[in-house]
Amino acid sequence: MRSKSDLLVPSSGSDFQNYTTGFFASGFSFFLLYLALPPNDFPEAAYFFLFPSLVWFNLKPKTKIVVVSVLSSGFVFNISLLFWMRHVTVPGLVLASFFVSLYHLAWFVAASKLVMIGASGKLHQRLTVIIVLSSFWVVIEWSRSLFPFGFPWCPLSVSQWERPAILQLVPLFGAWIVSFFLIFFNLSIASYLHNLLVRRRREVRQTYFSNLCPEFYLCLAFFFNNADTCIVQQSVLRICNR
Repeated sequence: MRSKSDLLVPSSGSDFQNYTTGFFASGFSFFLLYLALPPNDFPEAAYFFLFPSLVWFNLKPKTKIVVVSVLSSGFVFNISLLFWMRHVTVPGLVLASFFVSLYHLAWFVAASKLVMIGASGKLHQRLTVIIVLSSFWVVIEWSRSLFPFGFPWCPLSVSQWERPAILQLVPLFGAWIVSFFLIFFNLSIASYLHNLLVRRRREVRQTYFSNLCPEFYLCLAFFFNNADTCIVQQSVLRICNR
């Protein structure tokens, strides 16, 4: 019987099994992302939509499998988002969906390389990987808005348009800070679970600090600080409107 620490270790298998795992993991991530975006009413999915893919990356899939799986799943995802274009041009729908999928592909390929480096590293390495990947997502969204390759359709921050708790910093940093935080939160959750199931069990001498995951606590502190600010602001508004 496999222990919990063996659940997230590389395993060998046929190409069919590897591709099946890749299609399922990446497809599930894009499905959660689809649910998080309007008009769907599940914005909380944006906080954990990357988790299936991050678990898959711990199996160290080949780059070719990552490219094929993510590109295929991303294409279906973007077809569902841009399906309104069928009334204008079907070839345009297909080309636009494929082109936008390349943006997502760049991030997932980078994540597949960096996630394991951060997972097996020390705190400063994990934080570096989390910050780099979160920033890279924002750079990709920003690059999508540039002419002539611009197609800024449904950035991740759109998922939180009805959630004021996470919108407190938008006046200062724009919608980019929301996308950054959501990716940071996804990666922090994955790091915390990896710490519980894998990292601390591999330590020869376990101490109290083996159970700690500072990057996850930092993320929670950021979130609850904004939530408290939102509650105070709403209370003030209610008092002023009386």
